[in-house]
Amino acid sequence: MSVEDLYSEFILYHYKNSPYKGVLEDATNDEEGKNLSCGDQIHVYVKFNDNKIETISFDGHGCAISMASASIMAETFRENQ
Repeated sequence: MSVEDLYSEFILYHYKNSPYKGVLEDATNDEEGKNLSCGDQIHVYVKFNDNKIETISFDGHGCAISMASASIMAETFRENQ
């Protein structure tokens, strides 16, 4: 398997199967971001407990790269708590 194939597989996995995608109803903080040039829109939800991320999720629409990036960001924040 080539590096390009691995990269594509990684991006597509996070785009299609993110466990972090969805609205977090009991979020303590949330923020929305838009890329007006391409139409991507992402809403990030975070629930803090004792100044640490207890739960994080995102919702929105856009290209595979932006959705996969949101998923990877959520995973990174969650794993580094």
